[in-house]
Amino acid sequence: MKAFISLALAGLLSFSTYASAQPNKELYELQERCGKRAAEVFEREYIQIPNNKLNYENHYNARLNKCFYLEISISYDRKDGKPTIFTLMRLYDLNDNKEYGRFSMRHGAAGLRQTNPRPPTLRHLSRLTRLKV
Repeated sequence: MKAFISLALAGLLSFSTYASAQPNKELYELQERCGKRAAEVFEREYIQIPNNKLNYENHYNARLNKCFYLEISISYDRKDGKPTIFTLMRLYDLNDNKEYGRFSMRHGAAGLRQTNPRPPTLRHLSRLTRLKV
C-alpha cells in the first residue's frame, strides 16, 4: 500500500511539474519567434549608410500576444562646421504591422531639441500593456 501511495505521489508531482513547465516552453518559443522575426525584418528592411547607425530591439508581450519591435536610427552630420546628431525611434507591433509611436530628437550646435516628450523604449512597454488594443 505504501508503495502505491508513493508511486501515486511521484506521478502527481511529475505531472504538475510537466504542466507548469509547458506554458514556459510555449512562452519561450513565442519569444524566440518574435526575436527571429525582428531580425528578419531588420535585415530585409534596413541598409546601413554612412553617418547613420541603425539598430533594433524586440520584446514579446505574452498578455497582449504582441511582438514589439523598436527601430533605432542615429544620424551624425555637421551643420556650420559643428556636429549634430538626430535620433529617431519608432515602436511597432510586428504581428499587426502597426506603428504605436515615435520619438525624435536633434541635438548639436543649437543644443537639444525634442519633438516628443520621451522615447518609447522597451523598458516602458509595461505602460503599453494598459492600452486597450
